[in-house]
Amino acid sequence: MYQERSEKNKIARNQKIMNQTTGRRSFAQVQQKLKKEQGRPPSRVELFHACFTHANGSPSGNIEAEKLAAMKELENQLPEDEEAQIGQNDVFAQIIGPDRPGRVRMLGDGVNPSDLWGEVPSRSTCNRIVMEQKTKLEKMDEQIRKQGQHIAMLESKICNQPNQNLGSNYSNIQHTTSSSSPLSPRIGCSVSIKSLFDSTKIVAKGVVRSMDPNTEVGGQTLGPTWCEIQVLVVLEREESLIRPYDLLQKVGDTLGGMIAWPCHLLMRKISTRCIWINNNFPVYHLVTRILDFD
Repeated sequence: MYQERSEKNKIARNQKIMNQTTGRRSFAQVQQKLKKEQGRPPSRVELFHACFTHANGSPSGNIEAEKLAAMKELENQLPEDEEAQIGQNDVFAQIIGPDRPGRVRMLGDGVNPSDLWGEVPSRSTCNRIVMEQKTKLEKMDEQIRKQGQHIAMLESKICNQPNQNLGSNYSNIQHTTSSSSPLSPRIGCSVSIKSLFDSTKIVAKGVVRSMDPNTEVGGQTLGPTWCEIQVLVVLEREESLIRPYDLLQKVGDTLGGMIAWPCHLLMRKISTRCIWINNNFPVYHLVTRILDFD
């Protein structure tokens, strides 16, 4: 039994083409020593240099010298800000060759490929993943196409929808009547957001954040008749956005976020008025009105 094992070891030693210089120290021990000295995990090139060179820095053989020179040349081709790291196709693997199944060279026993970069899928698995991703991309392209048609339909409906500007008449306590022209929205004012399909339905409430036509919301500029609204309250979660983008498709997705909405589908409340009947008798009269505006 012992003689058989000895013969196997002799054959294995004769098949070695490179000789390490670490003595009884394992690769794992050398790795820990370098990590402590450098303050970071060493690359496999650094481990190879430490394990296959003598104390004076000379390689343990001609083959080792050739491998080290080839590794050095590849490392010099790396960008200056890129550090050599352990990977399936790192500089070490490009010179020495790919790792055998179930092991990672230079890192000692017990370190598996799955510990570092996960299981390597088979060719059939890769093909299946590619086909699944291709199918998903085709579905996404179809959804984008339909979404573009939906947006075009909504914008066409907006253009054809008449503006609903309501003037307002006021009656004070002296029966004097005055009228005011429609007011434009102002940045920072609170607004209620009306549905495109039913102008009597409020779908959300928010605050006007921008009226600049060049402001971008979801990668698209507002334009002259739209506002950027930050949604603070959602009332109709399933209402579709007129201009959906990214993961924001329905009103329920927009809480706290920014959306673009047509100005004529917004309304705000204005309150407070003080009326003096006599010089000595002020009457505070609260007037609340709801305005639609363009």
